[in-house]
Amino acid sequence: MGFILRSLNIAVFAAFWLSFLRPGVPVVEYILDTPLIGNLRDSDESLLHAFADFFVPGVLLYFVLRFVAIERWAKVSPTAHTQLLIANALIVSVFFLAASDPSLGLPIAVFFGLPAIIFSLTGTTTLLFEAAANHETANPGWRQPVSGTEIKFALVIALAGAFILGGPVFLSSNGGVQLIAKNQEWMKEKCPSAGAKVIRPFVGPLFIDESTKQYTSRWTISDSSLSVDHLEAMLVKDVGVAQVEWSYLDPKGKAIQYRVYRKVGSEYKYESVDSVSASYVVRAKSIVEKEVSENRSIKGFEISIVDIATDQTTATLRFFMSRYPRLVCGQGYGTLDLGKFFRQAFGRES
Repeated sequence: MGFILRSLNIAVFAAFWLSFLRPGVPVVEYILDTPLIGNLRDSDESLLHAFADFFVPGVLLYFVLRFVAIERWAKVSPTAHTQLLIANALIVSVFFLAASDPSLGLPIAVFFGLPAIIFSLTGTTTLLFEAAANHETANPGWRQPVSGTEIKFALVIALAGAFILGGPVFLSSNGGVQLIAKNQEWMKEKCPSAGAKVIRPFVGPLFIDESTKQYTSRWTISDSSLSVDHLEAMLVKDVGVAQVEWSYLDPKGKAIQYRVYRKVGSEYKYESVDSVSASYVVRAKSIVEKEVSENRSIKGFEISIVDIATDQTTATLRFFMSRYPRLVCGQGYGTLDLGKFFRQAFGRES
């Protein structure tokens, strides 16, 4: 039994160092013809890394080491194997915790990852020196054949690990590969309804209403959010709107206050005003079902610019965004340019 544990010990620590090269994920992506990294949820990406880059190579390395009889020429002391055993326990903990909760990155690195690397380095150094020193005296008859029972046991462990780590990524209908496929189909179905429409250019100041302020922090594109501050700055600086106004609730006075962002001389300034003077209002509404938005991380909005005096819409933009995979569609499939829409709506661009 000792030779099995020694081979397993070496295989686990070797798979750990090999995992830094990410050998498995490119193979999986090639087989599935699907770009997974960056398109999976963080938890699924951690599981994929543990499965494809650590677990599968570890299983393959174990069988390779047994067939080449690693114990015949790497006959080392219990000290080296003890160091590797401690390292391996920490390594398995790293992958398990990272897959369970990716947000634990720093604590995992400090309390498990760093000690694992230290014990792996010391164990590896000891193993290599002792293997080199004992190579000539290692007993060739020490080799133990791979029995049918050992193969069956290893296969059971391999299948169990594959189901635990790979199941959520490849089999779950609510995550992983299947979530990417479902969201891709959803986007292909909905994206034809996306697009910009300018009825007539607006002129004059703009007012950002509460619905737009509520949603702008959720207009996430390429990992960056378009906050209200960014929106008003873009409208004034890039589009050329004279001023942008909005209201907010003063927490002290419990009263509605008004703010304006505009260019004064050569500077752009925020100022408080007593009332609004905007001729047009920017409104936004969600056009995606709550279940789809919350459970599948898909967002969709319709932005409208409305003439306050006549309540007539002068321009609209419908767009959709998927987090898994990273897809957008607005002016076209894979294209979303909010700045271009506002410039067109303002008559600054055709």
